[in-house]
Amino acid sequence: MPAIDLLAIERGHISAPAGYGKTQLIADSLAGHNAMRPVLVLTHTNGGVAALRKRLAKHGVSSDAYTLRTLDGWALRLLSAYPSRAEIDIRHLDVTRPGQDYPEIQRRVRGLVASGHIKDVLCASYSHVIVDEYQDCSLDQHAMIVGCAEVLPTVVLGDPMQSVFGFAGRRVDWNDLPADFPEHHELDTPWRWNNAKAPEIGRWLACVRRALINRDPIDLNDVPAGVVWQRPGPSHQRRRSEAAALRQLARAGSVLVIGPSAEANARHDFARRNPGVTVVEPVELRRLAAFARNLNLDEPLNMIEECARLARDVLTGLTRADVFRGRIERIHENGPGRFQLTEADQAALGLIARPSYAAATALLQALRASAQTRLFRPTIYNAALGALSRASTGQVESLSAATRAERDVRRHQARTVGKMAIGSTLLLKGLEADGCMIMNAHTLDRYDLYVALTRGAKGICIWSNSDTLEPA
Repeated sequence: MPAIDLLAIERGHISAPAGYGKTQLIADSLAGHNAMRPVLVLTHTNGGVAALRKRLAKHGVSSDAYTLRTLDGWALRLLSAYPSRAEIDIRHLDVTRPGQDYPEIQRRVRGLVASGHIKDVLCASYSHVIVDEYQDCSLDQHAMIVGCAEVLPTVVLGDPMQSVFGFAGRRVDWNDLPADFPEHHELDTPWRWNNAKAPEIGRWLACVRRALINRDPIDLNDVPAGVVWQRPGPSHQRRRSEAAALRQLARAGSVLVIGPSAEANARHDFARRNPGVTVVEPVELRRLAAFARNLNLDEPLNMIEECARLARDVLTGLTRADVFRGRIERIHENGPGRFQLTEADQAALGLIARPSYAAATALLQALRASAQTRLFRPTIYNAALGALSRASTGQVESLSAATRAERDVRRHQARTVGKMAIGSTLLLKGLEADGCMIMNAHTLDRYDLYVALTRGAKGICIWSNSDTLEPA
């Protein structure tokens, strides 16, 4: 049994710094559960659900021991079962307008649980409630869980220093938790770094955590072995230095690069110029949605340009989309002449002859097969092929519907990345690697900085304009 048995806590909260074994604690607690009713385990994202389910299976936890849902997904199930009791307009349950629907869903389910109308249902369905990543709960979600705690043993776990969802509205205040979840434990062993045989980095990060909580400055001249600070130089020099630092980190294994949150293009450019680095994409897949909107079977030349534009956005070594289109137009109008046709040329001409989503697929595949190309945004490329396949086989009514289906499939998958990947703190939260590189560390607030610093188990490279970090 674990040192802390979550199922022995009647009502309480666990503070768990990054890398201190929170997921293992959940797995160990559930492994000992053999009651007739399952434990309700809630977290925030479908990706988080998939990752937690994978970890529980890895540790041999029976699926009969728990019911695992997102908070909003569980709320939707309750509201769908009791719409009249919740007094909700059922149109919100279709979630066609997420920005308006989810706040209303959270507000109504809060009232439903607090009302006591479903007390007997909760008691008959579950033995306990465990909520992960609690620092990301909205105030309505917090109130919903407090309502559950009135009828079921409930424990919540999280880390206030990993609260990076502030953009989505007010989150629960960790300092106020004892009023609702009084029993308190704090995990105190940095297992991620101990297991990586880098305990000195774990101890340093514990000191950094205290400094960030107290809003004290962090001196980058006083770091342990395995942690490196670099000051950015001129653009051309910095690119060489970044590549060298990346190679050094990669010698120890996998690497996560934390790029500017608000500058997706900067992250894409980094992956484009550093072989082996791939981009971690937001689950909305907006680039794929734009591709679907602009692809029109009645305009084959435009289709060619859109395919070439998408390919250039995800592959290295390709000419501009308008240049490729112009070449195909000339070949189509005048014949091959002195042109030496490439596989991509032939695929594009085939698309003009018979416009179809299958022809668009062939063109994208031919562009990828071109010499000197490297795929650095595999999620977008593979999702585009998947959407085109769905549309060409008639599985859905439109390409836009196919892209939504591809997006939804990926929402429910555990997020996995290659050996070297770049993303924002929000996209990389929950992932870990042997090393991490933090770009523009001096621009991060204390929550983003803590999440960024704790991604690497064996090595950390920090790029900052100053040797002292004083995040807001």
